[in-house]
Amino acid sequence: SPAPVLSACLAAIGQLARGGGGDAERSLREARLGGDLRDLVVHQEAAVRARACNLLGNLRRHSDWFYEHTCRHAGAMSQLASLSPPPLFCRFACFAVGNAAFHSRALYPLLAPATAPLVTALSATDPKTRANAAGALGNLVRNGGALCGALSRADAPLQLLLLATRPVGGSAQQTGSSAPQGGSTPQQIALFSLGTCCAYGACREALLGGVEGGRGGLEAMLLKLEGGSRDGVLIKYAARLRGKLAAPALV
Repeated sequence: SPAPVLSACLAAIGQLARGGGGDAERSLREARLGGDLRDLVVHQEAAVRARACNLLGNLRRHSDWFYEHTCRHAGAMSQLASLSPPPLFCRFACFAVGNAAFHSRALYPLLAPATAPLVTALSATDPKTRANAAGALGNLVRNGGALCGALSRADAPLQLLLLATRPVGGSAQQTGSSAPQGGSTPQQIALFSLGTCCAYGACREALLGGVEGGRGGLEAMLLKLEGGSRDGVLIKYAARLRGKLAAPALV
């Protein structure tokens, strides 16, 4: 089919998957979309690739049932995310990777190559891409610490901190607190994901080793963030991060 038709079909199926449950989910399971999506995530048209990634993310939104049936795409998604893709594709690729890691660790081995591209996406000009990337990095340690080494080597903990504490206003590089439509801000998500990372010793060491002044320097950054913000969610997540750092480190 022509690319515009494919994009429209993928968008429609994606909306069906987004709702989840009931007849919609049963129909999607029976459709066995895995083979078709394998070709569409590498389609020559960027709009088709973007919609295929968005569909993958929505299929994985509500449960891990589709992990087994779309696992072959996890590695492809990780590689595609590193190719400096168009903005919309990058946004949806981060979304798909994040949901592939949300419900269980089953796809963690295939998602390891996505770590560095996700860190790069934290500095995207699109706030939704930054939010998706920050959430995905947190999900990569949500269900276990197998990828802590990959996150540490990619400098993910420090880059999450820098996004969470990014100044507001001014240039496009300083829009970290602008909220994606209908969701949390990139700053909030980055700080929550950082807390999840810092439950693990390797990520904790990478963070404190990258901050000037170590733990004292980190505390100064958090105090500055709290003092200059009226965002109650950020303040709550800063307290959560302190709690994670005070607890015994997980391996």
